[in-house]
Amino acid sequence: KKHILTHQIIHLRFFALKNYIFNFNKQKELNWVSLSKLDELPQPKVIHDFINEYL
Repeated sequence: KKHILTHQIIHLRFFALKNYIFNFNKQKELNWVSLSKLDELPQPKVIHDFINEYL
């Protein structure tokens, strides 16, 4: 996806993982947020658009 800002162009890719096994105990420094609370957090427009379209 191409995202154009006034001073830069960002090319990015999103990857969806199915049946992904993740050990939460090893990633204690991460702040996990439920999908229902996700809209309460600030997000770049391109991330917001992806979440609204695919999640």
